[in-house]
Amino acid sequence: MKTLKLTVACSALLMLGACASGPKAKADLSQPGTTAVAATKPGSVGPGKVAAPVQVGPDFLTPLKPERVWDVLSSLDNWGAWNPKVTKVQAGPGLNVGTQLSYGWEEREVKATIEEVKDDQELIWKGARTGDDVLMRWEIRPMGVNTLVSLRAVLRPNAGATPIANAGAETNAWIGALQIELTHLFDADAKAAKDA
Repeated sequence: MKTLKLTVACSALLMLGACASGPKAKADLSQPGTTAVAATKPGSVGPGKVAAPVQVGPDFLTPLKPERVWDVLSSLDNWGAWNPKVTKVQAGPGLNVGTQLSYGWEEREVKATIEEVKDDQELIWKGARTGDDVLMRWEIRPMGVNTLVSLRAVLRPNAGATPIANAGAETNAWIGALQIELTHLFDADAKAAKDA
């Protein structure tokens, strides 16, 4: 189990370019666009409680403002435009707590329910490719001149190795695709400002 935790941690960080020194590598968070190491170690229990849910997922920094990140993440119908794993989205009646949505994740249809919405800050839904009872928790918060984007797949306490590994792969795919999209947006904004 310990090896799996390190493998999941390192694979998450490798995808984000922050694993040069192993899973405990630290990034210089003062630089725009710098990748950050996950605040909660992938595959570890939540802080302070043995019975806390297992949380798996990485973080990254972007120079875009939280509102801009939120615009991309909260446009449910456009998930497939930036995440190649998402094949279709049926978003239901808007982004509200209790909204039912379904989306295609490669070959599987995922049924989800919006659990929490805080504009420019947090989006949580229940139901993921990893399992029906998995929460996907996105957090967006300012950090100096940058914005920290965090994704955690929250699993039941004492989740087994397979759900942890699956959740790690799923969170990596989500956040890696979002990071690429936000980088494209930042580059386009910089080019537009230069041309103006």
